[in-house]
Order: sequence, then structure tokens, then C-alpha cells
Amino acid sequence: MASRQLLWRTPLVVSLMFLASVALLIGNAVIAYRNQQSLKLANEWITHTSGGMERLAEIRALTGDAEAGVRGFALTGQDIYLQPYLLARSNLGQKLEELNAWIADKADQRERLQHLERLVETRIGQLDEIVSFRRQAGIEAPPRPEVFEAGKRTMDDIRATIRDMGDEERRLYSIRQMTARSTEQDALISTAVTAVISILIFAFFYYLLGLYVQERDRAQRALADVNENLENTIVKRTAELSGHSQYLLTVIEEEKAHIARELHDELGSTLTAINMDLSWLQERLNPQSAELATRLERARTMLASTTEIKRRIIENLRPSILDNLGLSAAIEVYIEDFTKRTSIKVEQTLTDDLDELPEHCPIAVFRVLQEALTNVARHSQAASVSVNLDRRGDDLILEVNDDGIGISPQARMKLKSHGLVGMRERAQQLGGRFEMGAGAGGKGTLVRAVVPCPRKKDDQENQKCTDLAPSA
Repeated sequence: MASRQLLWRTPLVVSLMFLASVALLIGNAVIAYRNQQSLKLANEWITHTSGGMERLAEIRALTGDAEAGVRGFALTGQDIYLQPYLLARSNLGQKLEELNAWIADKADQRERLQHLERLVETRIGQLDEIVSFRRQAGIEAPPRPEVFEAGKRTMDDIRATIRDMGDEERRLYSIRQMTARSTEQDALISTAVTAVISILIFAFFYYLLGLYVQERDRAQRALADVNENLENTIVKRTAELSGHSQYLLTVIEEEKAHIARELHDELGSTLTAINMDLSWLQERLNPQSAELATRLERARTMLASTTEIKRRIIENLRPSILDNLGLSAAIEVYIEDFTKRTSIKVEQTLTDDLDELPEHCPIAVFRVLQEALTNVARHSQAASVSVNLDRRGDDLILEVNDDGIGISPQARMKLKSHGLVGMRERAQQLGGRFEMGAGAGGKGTLVRAVVPCPRKKDDQENQKCTDLAPSA
């Protein structure tokens, strides 16, 4: 009865405002549902485009594996090298059919796919011809240059077609991502606007009824609880993400080390065997066969180049000298190699106090140095660079200072500067910090990383004993 009297006493404008707020809520629900459907459709298109890009990458990898396998068979005559080729040959048709299903809605992509299918079929036929020729003519028969030239042209066409299709897929992917973000933003804005308007109207309505104060207090208490829970959640999630990031960095380095060991063991033994076979052939070569001698010498030169490439790859994955001789030796060797490759003069000052560092500290410092020097070579146009590594207490301080053109503040803040992000993450994940700015005298670029690397407990005890020991 009292509520009915209260309703009759409510001004018409308040009742209209209440009804308007209800209408806004209903409209907001309808808009939210439509935006949700639009966002769902946009995400489906993004997933669809990603699937096409993945199939293109698989086809490119399979064609590359097939070519590498046949090249290995052509050079050695051993059937074991044909396994990647046979696997690619059996899977390429399926991958092309899958790609056709992913791009069925795009007429221009279908035309490129038809061209790609013809090129793949042509390349498989060329590889079949090479395998057949090698089986019939034997390992000592000289290769036919025209076959390899035709194969190279076909592979170039395949790569170009895949690149064009990938560019188109990436373009569509970018457009669809923008559409999804725009849809999501529209949904958030419309929901926020209607929600705010509804809340204001309801707040005013309850204020006129004498309940505004109670509702405001309740809302404030609820908001305080939400903020507290949100803050706790953010702290917890930040800690989880930090731990997960550290775990990923550790796993990546372990996987790099594993791959480096596998390359060293497997590829090293294979290259050694090839070298022994070439030496055996050279010893039994007819001295009068100048052409064969030339080709054999060229093969030995290519083998030496391949061995050097293998060494560089392994060292880039996981510097063996870092594990065997320590951080100082690894930095010295890398700087020497960097100087040879780039002709950039490097002055280095390394502390001798680098014994018994924690497990993840040396590789973190080395990776920061590696990325810093890579940026110097790519972007700085520097003639010289100085590298300083010092220990202050439990911190290792790495400074890389070049005399190049410097880096702008805008470039430092770019989200896609993965090198800068990687250096900053490696320092921060170990509890350190990363800084970048102008070099000495405002010229060049200075990269500075401070990484906590406390001495191991045994070293700390030994250091204390040394400090407390009486002098002679």
C-alpha cells in the first residue's frame, strides 16, 4: 500500500526517466548481442585467414624439404636423403587441397593457387627426373646444369607465388583484425554509454525517492571491494606472467642448446663423412682429369663453407664457449667475430670478477650484448663501439656505447621493436633494469643493462674468509 502511494506521488518526469533507463538497458542488450555476433564473425574470418597462412607456410616448407632431400641424394647417392622428398611428395597434394578449402571464397587467390599447383607439379616432376637420372647414371656422373637451372627457376616461381598469396592473406588478416577491433570498440562504447546513462537516471530516480544516499554508499562499498579484488588479481596475474615469461626464456635457451647439440652431433658427423669421402676421391683421382679435379676442389670448398655456416648457426643458437670457458671468453670471441663481419672497431673492458655466476645470468648478459651489437651493425652507421662489463656488488653492469647516428625517442617506444623489448625483458626477468639513451656527449646510442648476478654461497663464504684473513 505504501509503495503504491509512493508511486502515485512520483513526478511524471521521474517516471519517464525510469522508463527511459529501462528502454536504454533493453537497447543496450540488443546492441551488445549484435556486436557480439559481429565480433564472433570477425574472429572467425581472422581464424580462417590464419589457417590459409599456415597452409602456405607448410607448402613452402615441404617444397624446400623435397628440394634439399633430392640435392643430398644427388650429391651422395644415399637413399636416406630422399626421405624428406618422399614425405613432401606424398603430403603436398593434401596440403594444396586444404589450402584450396581455406581460400575458396577468394577468386584472385584461387587463380594463384591454380598457378602454384602447376608449379609444384612441375617441380616434383623435375625432382623425379633428377632422382631417376642419378639412379641410372650413378653417383660419379656429372650433374646436368640445365636441369638445375630449370629447377631453380621453378622454385623461384613457387616462392614468389607463395609470397604473393601470403601478402594477400596478411593484408586480409590485417583488415579483419581492424574490423574486429573496431567492432569490439563500438560494442564497448555503446555499452558504456548506455550503461552510464542508465545509471545516472536510476541514481537520480532513487535520489528523489530519498534512497540516493543509501544507494551511493552501497555502490561505493561495492566499488571499493571490486577495486581491491581487481588490484589483488592484477598483482597475482602480473606475478604469474612474470614467472611464465621467465620460464619461456629458460625453455627457449634450453631448446636452443638442445638444437645446437643436435646440429653439432648429427650434421657435424655427416659433414665429416662427406669430407672423408672427398679426400678418398681426391687420392684416387686421375691426375690428368682436370675437370674432375676442379669440381672436386669446388665441392671441398663448398663443404668448408657449409661447415663454417654450421658453426655460426650453432654458436648463434648457444655459444659453446659460454658453457666451457665462461662469459668473458664468450664475449671476447663474439666481439672478434663481430669485428670481422662488420669492420666496426670495438673497444672492450671486461671485469675479471665473473666466477661462479648463477645459471641464467651469463646467457642473459650475452644475449643483451648480442642484440645490442646487432642493432649497432644494422641501424647505427657507427665506426666504433665500446663494450664495458663491470661488477658492482651483486650486479653485473653491461654498457654498449656506439658513435653512430643515435636513436630517436619515438623509435625507442615502438611496440614492434622486438630487439629492444627482448633486451628489456631479459634484464627485468632477472630483477634487473634496462636503459637506452644518447651516448657520451649526446652522440650515438648507449645501451645499459644492470642484471643481479649474486655470487654463489660458496664464493661468498670464500670472499668473507679472504677479507677476514690477517695480512702477511
